[in-house]
Amino acid sequence: MSDDKKAAEKEKAVKPAGGGGGINIVAILIQTVLTFAACFGACFLTFQITPKSINVEQIIKQVERPESGSNLPVYSLGEFVVNLADPGGSRFLKTSITVKVYSNEPEEEGGEHGKKEEKKEGGGHGGAEGADPVVAEIEHDLAHSMPALKDLVISTLSAKTADELSSYDTKLALKEEMVSEMNNLLHGKYKVFDLYFTDFIIQ
Repeated sequence: MSDDKKAAEKEKAVKPAGGGGGINIVAILIQTVLTFAACFGACFLTFQITPKSINVEQIIKQVERPESGSNLPVYSLGEFVVNLADPGGSRFLKTSITVKVYSNEPEEEGGEHGKKEEKKEGGGHGGAEGADPVVAEIEHDLAHSMPALKDLVISTLSAKTADELSSYDTKLALKEEMVSEMNNLLHGKYKVFDLYFTDFIIQ
């Protein structure tokens, strides 16, 4: 009887070991499959995201500020007469400002938009057949920003004294300041490339 009991105990000891081994194999297989799936998913997402990043960079390059403004259109903001910040308020400035602008849209889109505007302006106003379609497009694009642009000009100039506006270097710094501030206000197709004082009289 002692031999039978020993045999039974050996069978019981062997069976749990065999069952546990089967469970461990299944767990290893599941873990391997999950690891493979995770690696595949990461690679798939990487290939999907990378082309989109390249497209964004290409678009950004297309709408960068041009290096040269030789062929850019110009647009007049009009004439301004402002009191300067001199004591007593006895000094004032009379000036006319023209801006040179560039398109803030990709070239191909800008070309199509320009053609549409040209047809629209030419067909809608019978007496404006000789008007420059580019100027008409700029005027249309800047129309909603003109009050803010003129307010910026008046506020900036009226904060200066006659002495501050007398030197050439001060005028250059003033132009750079105004171009930067104007572009912060513009959210349409066009941005300001440069600014010109076509009249500048201090009295």
